[in-house]
Amino acid sequence: MNNPKLGHDNNDIIIDDKPPPILYKYARWDREYHKRLITMPEIYFASAREFNDPFDCGIYQRYDLVGHPENMSLQKEILEKRNGIFALSSNKENILMWSHYSNAHRGFCIGYHSGILKSYLRAALLDKKDLVINLFKILYEKTYPVINPAPQLSSGTYGRVKQQLSTKYNIWNYEDEWRYVLSSGSLVGPLNERVFRIPIEAIAEINLGLQMQSSDIAEIIFELKRLKYAGKIYRASKEEFDFRLKFEKEIIL
Repeated sequence: MNNPKLGHDNNDIIIDDKPPPILYKYARWDREYHKRLITMPEIYFASAREFNDPFDCGIYQRYDLVGHPENMSLQKEILEKRNGIFALSSNKENILMWSHYSNAHRGFCIGYHSGILKSYLRAALLDKKDLVINLFKILYEKTYPVINPAPQLSSGTYGRVKQQLSTKYNIWNYEDEWRYVLSSGSLVGPLNERVFRIPIEAIAEINLGLQMQSSDIAEIIFELKRLKYAGKIYRASKEEFDFRLKFEKEIIL
C-alpha cells in the first residue's frame, strides 16, 4: 500500500482568505535586510526556522493515526524547505508590535496594498510552474489541533497544509497576523528564490516610529524621493490621555 502524500493535490481548490485592503510589516531601520523593504523595494519569504515561535509551522499531520508513523519525521523538513512566509499584520497601531518588531518604536512599519501585492506576486510566478503564492489569515487556537491526514476525515491535502501553515497558539493573537505563503513542489531555495522585487506602487503607506531618530527619518525620506514614492508617510505620536498610538502627522515629500 502506498504512503499518503505529503504535498499539495493538483485537484485541491485554492481559496485565499479575504484580506483587509492594507497589510502591515513592522521592521527596523538598523538592519540591512529590513532597509531593503524600502530601498529596493523587495520582500523576503522566510523559513519557519527563522521565526521566534518554535511551534509555528510545526503542527504535524498525524500519520501515526493512519498507520504511517514513518512520515512524521519527514514533515519538519518539508514544511521548512517547501514553504516561505512573508508575515504581516492587519494593525499598525499595536504598541507591542512596535516594541517587539520595530526596535522599541525606533523602526518603521510599511503598509502594503494587499490586492496589488498578491496580484503582482502571482504574475511574477507565471514562469515558475512549481511555485504558488497564497494569502492566509492566522487562526489562533487555545488547544493543539489534531490534523488527520486520512482524506475522508479532513478537508483535503490543501486544507491540511493550510492548517499547518496558518495555525498558532492564541497567546500570539495580539499580532493580528496575515501571511503570504510561497509554496513549492520542490525545495523553495536557494535563498534568492525567496526574495522578490516589488513595484513601489504596492506600498500604500510608510509609518515612522514614535522614537525613530531624525537621521534615520532623513535616510528614509531620501530613499522614497529617489524611488518617486507617491504614497502616504506618517509619524507616530502618543494619544495624550489614552494608551494608544496615533498617526495623524503626515510628512509630505
